[in-house]
Amino acid sequence: MDAGTYGVCEVCGRPIPEARMEARPMSTRCVEHA
Repeated sequence: MDAGTYGVCEVCGRPIPEARMEARPMSTRCVEHA
């Protein structure tokens, strides 16, 4: 969160869907790159 990257996939840079963030708040990758 401090880096301003919370909710953004570390692989592709796209936003991680809200439903995934609710289910897995510590996710650093979108479902496609999980």
